[in-house]
Amino acid sequence: NDSLAVEMIEEAAEHGIIFGKDVPLVSFDDNKEYLSYGLTTIAPPLGKIGECLARMVMDNIDKESIDQIVCMKVESSLIKRNTA
Repeated sequence: NDSLAVEMIEEAAEHGIIFGKDVPLVSFDDNKEYLSYGLTTIAPPLGKIGECLARMVMDNIDKESIDQIVCMKVESSLIKRNTA
């Protein structure tokens, strides 16, 4: 995730390694808190995921147990910045 990627960027910088120049780095989250790092990241569609989960809860709220495994495929976006 972006938080871990930022820790990697900071640690690597102490050793003279620059992500995006020396090594590519792509993370996952698109956390706006880390925009200043220029982190290339994959942005999950959180609104869509939330809608699907809410629908699943509502569809199963009256059931005593859920006997199925649900897989959901959502399209994420690559936000290309400076690290890749």
